[in-house]
Amino acid sequence: MNNDSDNKYLREAIEEYERKIENGEDFYMDASVLMDIEAYYEKNNRDYDVERIMRFAERLHPDSEDVLIVKAYRLKAKGKWAEASNIIKRIPNQAHRDVQLFYAEADVASACTSRAIKRITNCLPAVLREEDYDWYLDLAEIMVDYGFVKRAAGLLLVIPKKYKFRRRVDELLTECYYTMQEFDKCLNICNDIVDESPYDAEAWVRLADIQQKCNKVEDSIVSCDYALAIDEQNSRAMVLKIYAMSCVKTPEETLRLCMECIRLLPDNYEFHLRAGEQLFILKQPEKALRHFQESLKLCPVDSPDRARLIGNLAYLYVSMGLYTEAEDIMLSCLSGGSPFEPYVQLANLMFAFNVKEQAAFELSQAIACPNLSDKDFYAVAQILIENACYREAFHLWNTLAGCAEEKHYVDLHAYIAYAMYKMGEKDELTYQITFATSCAPELLMNLFSKEVKVNSLAELIAFLDLDI
Repeated sequence: MNNDSDNKYLREAIEEYERKIENGEDFYMDASVLMDIEAYYEKNNRDYDVERIMRFAERLHPDSEDVLIVKAYRLKAKGKWAEASNIIKRIPNQAHRDVQLFYAEADVASACTSRAIKRITNCLPAVLREEDYDWYLDLAEIMVDYGFVKRAAGLLLVIPKKYKFRRRVDELLTECYYTMQEFDKCLNICNDIVDESPYDAEAWVRLADIQQKCNKVEDSIVSCDYALAIDEQNSRAMVLKIYAMSCVKTPEETLRLCMECIRLLPDNYEFHLRAGEQLFILKQPEKALRHFQESLKLCPVDSPDRARLIGNLAYLYVSMGLYTEAEDIMLSCLSGGSPFEPYVQLANLMFAFNVKEQAAFELSQAIACPNLSDKDFYAVAQILIENACYREAFHLWNTLAGCAEEKHYVDLHAYIAYAMYKMGEKDELTYQITFATSCAPELLMNLFSKEVKVNSLAELIAFLDLDI
C-alpha cells in the first residue's frame, strides 16, 4: 500500500476502535491493527489512550507476538529491563527482527557495541538484499540514541546510495558528523538533501544550521529565507536567521527581524530572548528587561536557555539597582543545592557595578548558608580582597574573624590580618597577625607582598610596627 492507503486504513481503524471502546461494545480487532493504533497514540503523546489500548490488546491477544513485543519495549523505555527481557525471552520466534534488536539494544546500553554488531550481522544472509539493510539502519539509530555516533556512522556508510530509506540514512549521518564536529561532511550531505528535496523546509533549516557551524553566515541567511518561503512560521528557521543576522547586520536590523518574528509567533520565548539582547546592545535596558521577563515566562523550565535568561535578568536588575529582584532571580535556579554559589555570583556581579556594600551583604548571606567548608570561607575572603572591599565589608570581616577562631579555619587569619591592615585597624591586625604568623605564614607573606617588599616575617612585623 502507498502512504495514502496506509493513512486511510489507519484512520478508519482508529475511528472504529474509538467508537466501539467508547460505546462499551465487545468487539474483535487483529493484534497487528491494535499495535498500529498504539504506535499512532504513542507518536502523538496520547499516554492515556496508549495505556487503554494496551490493556485491551493484552486481554484480547495475551499470547500475541506483536503485543508482547510492544509491551516489552514499553517496559524497556521505562528502564524496566528485567521485566522486558523476561517477556522477550518467552517469545517463541527468537529470530524476529524486533526480538534481536531488543537484545542488540541491551548490548549497546551496556557499551558492548561490537557484540551488538555481531549479533545483527549473524541474523543476515551472506548476500544482502535491500530490505536487509533495514537492520543496519535500526541498529545505527540505537547507536545514535546511546551516543555511539562513530559506530553508527560506520554502519550507515555500508548502506547503498540507492537504498529506499536513504533520506533517513543521510539525516542520521548528518547527526553523527555533527556530533563529531565534522561539519564539512555534514554540509555536503545537507546540500545533497536540499538538491533532492528543494521544497522541504526542514532540509533547508538543517542546511542553515550546518552553514552557521562552518562560518558560512551569509549562506545560512539565504537557506533560512528558502525555508521561510516554504513555511513562513518555521520557528527554527527564524531563530537561525536572527542569530546569523546578529553576526553580520546592525542591531537595529536584527531587532526588526526579532519583532517581526514575535508578531508571527508571540509565544516563542527565543524571539523575546534575542530581542532583549539586541535592545541591551542598543542601550535600551528597560525595553530589554521587558523582553527578558516575557521570555522567562514562556521558556520551559528544563530549557538550557533558562540559565542564560536568568543571567541576563540578574545583570539588568543589578545595573538598574533592583537588588531584591536580582537576588530573587538568582535563587530561582536552586534545585536542592546550596544557595552559596548564587549569592557569590550575585556579589561578583555587584562588584562589577562597584556597589560594594550590597556585594558584601550578599557575601554575608553566602557564609550564613549551612554545610559550608573552609574553602568556601576562603573563597569569600579572596573575593573581598580581589575587589578591594574592606571598610564597606567591615561587619563581614568581623564575622569572618569569628569563624576563623570558632571553626579553626587557619588561613582566614591571614586574609583578615591583611584586611585589618588596609582598614587601619591596628589592634585587630596585631591579634590576627599573631595567629597568621604561626598558622599561615606563606599566605600572609603572599598577601602583603602586594604592599611591601619584605623578605621575612620579622621584617613584615617591623614594617607594620606591631608589638608582638
